Amino acid sequence: MKTTKPTDPFELTPCIHGMTTIITYAYTHILNFCYALTFKKSLKALAHEFKDPEENPINDVEFYQDIDDPIVRNGYSSATLLINYIHPFLLRYNLDHEQIMNLNLNDEAKRYAPTFITYLRGKSYLQTSLAYQRFLEELSNTFYHYACALSLNSYQIPMYMRTSLNYTPQGSFKWLNSDHYEVQSLIELIEALQKIEAELKEIMTRKR
Repeated sequence: MKTTKPTDPFELTPCIHGMTTIITYAYTHILNFCYALTFKKSLKALAHEFKDPEENPINDVEFYQDIDDPIVRNGYSSATLLINYIHPFLLRYNLDHEQIMNLNLNDEAKRYAPTFITYLRGKSYLQTSLAYQRFLEELSNTFYHYACALSLNSYQIPMYMRTSLNYTPQGSFKWLNSDHYEVQSLIELIEALQKIEAELKEIMTRKR
């Protein structure tokens, strides 16, 4: 299997395709967290019917908006943020989900990918909540690295851009090329994710 390296030549199209794949997998993964958390607590009585989101899917994303669990509703917010982001993104590049899923992008999509957890059924409610929190944190880092690559037209991101990450205009964002439309849109996406992440941290603190 090919391994991506910082020294790989930068090409915009594979980069955009890889990022599209990550966003699609990310919001699907967040909805899987919502599914698992919902049937571990709020609707635990139905857990025997809803064990697997692939076998017994919930296709209406709005379902999670009204679940009596602030962590699930937080997941709904982050998933819909990504869904609302991806649609105009696909239109800009004349792509659709089916095209992206049919492309052989496994290697390119792994370049800055967060950690996807394949088995949530065996985890407790707390373990699942913490895994979701870590995933959100990693997701901001993923999008920041894409913003760096697009700013530099290179995967060789200097150390000063990769360390002491601080997602503010005075912090890490000052290194980015905000005149680049996709970079600016990623900055706005990260800022929105940071607000959702801060809300989640507050929820998690109250629950402990």
